[in-house]
Amino acid sequence: MKRFAELESVRLAGKQLKNGRGYLMTDVEQMRAFGTASAFAAVVIFANYISSQDVIKLYHHARYLWLIVPFMILWTSRVWLLASRGELNEDPVAFALRDFASILMGVCVLVIVLLAI
Repeated sequence: MKRFAELESVRLAGKQLKNGRGYLMTDVEQMRAFGTASAFAAVVIFANYISSQDVIKLYHHARYLWLIVPFMILWTSRVWLLASRGELNEDPVAFALRDFASILMGVCVLVIVLLAI
């Protein structure tokens, strides 16, 4: 996402790419496709994890972990949307640590995990 956001910002500003990382401006749409697909694949992997028998052994109320899935979808969709608009000019982790909505979603996820334990 960080590289996509960088390319998108350069594209929207109408500037030339000078980062030396080997990406081309023509890569931006492919990076968007790879990134969003990877984000949703992460949600599927998490769903597979919380469906496993190992999770039932680790958490007393493992079914609560399903409540995290909508937050994952919401957060990844929101961040990719912001990046596509050229509004994410930084590392996604740094953004999440300063963004109120991301912090609120993180607190909700933390509460769900604590309830599941």
